[in-house]
Amino acid sequence: LMVYTESQDNSFDICEKYFRQDKRFKLVKNEENIRSAGHARNLGLKNATGNYIGFVDSDDFIAQDMYQLLITKIEKYGADIAVCKETRKKTDLLQMEFNETILNCAQAKESFLIGKLFYGEVWNKLYRTEVINDLFIESFSVAEDVYFVWKSLNKIQKLVYVDCPKYFYRMNPSGLTHTFSEKHYDDTIKVFLMIESDLSDKEIVCRELLEARKYLFQIQSFLNIKNSKSISRELEQCVRKQLKSASFSKEKMNCFGKREQLVIKLFCFQPDIAFWCYKIYKLLNKRDE
Repeated sequence: LMVYTESQDNSFDICEKYFRQDKRFKLVKNEENIRSAGHARNLGLKNATGNYIGFVDSDDFIAQDMYQLLITKIEKYGADIAVCKETRKKTDLLQMEFNETILNCAQAKESFLIGKLFYGEVWNKLYRTEVINDLFIESFSVAEDVYFVWKSLNKIQKLVYVDCPKYFYRMNPSGLTHTFSEKHYDDTIKVFLMIESDLSDKEIVCRELLEARKYLFQIQSFLNIKNSKSISRELEQCVRKQLKSASFSKEKMNCFGKREQLVIKLFCFQPDIAFWCYKIYKLLNKRDE
């Protein structure tokens, strides 16, 4: 399925070319021209008829055998979702050796909350159609995929993670994911609150991990705000207040990877040092793009 939203280039002609060459392709036109990733994905879901669902963003690409690999692992282990790694290096797509990790529902939700093996990206995953009963929230500019993945995880029995890069993620500095805004902050906080409301009283570990994730997000938001000239000072004060009132222990920090732990340690030691390290990191990333 190719979902087309009106563009300024010849994307539609390219889509039609593939459609004419191979009738397995189906072209879905966004007649309302609503520029929302959630809306485009919902159009795809409403027109999908297969046993599996996968998503590829328009500026990314995948290894030729990505879906073949993920379907094989789903069928081999009787899993409901298969996940592969993403990469920004084309040469990584040639990797042949990899490990596999099988997670039950509880383990998958815990891994998701701290981003241990995977997080809320919708595109490096393949889903059995029956675990998808919810559509994307179209009013969100970011994080709509995070809640979609979370809702899908609540319906699974088993997930298989393949430690092999098969999805090539193209960095777009001007894209919604990489441009911080007040709506970005608000939408992400709303997703955290929705996830929290979905958790049962018995899911104590998940609640603790969610609090840790929220704390890390507030730190990242603080750094983004200090690096921006267009964000209101009211939001900065709000984030500062959230960080001061957060109950975060060093024990919780151990659930994160080394990079996240370093961000938290630097911020707790001296926020200004954390900010300048963050600024240098952004500059180096921009140079490598």
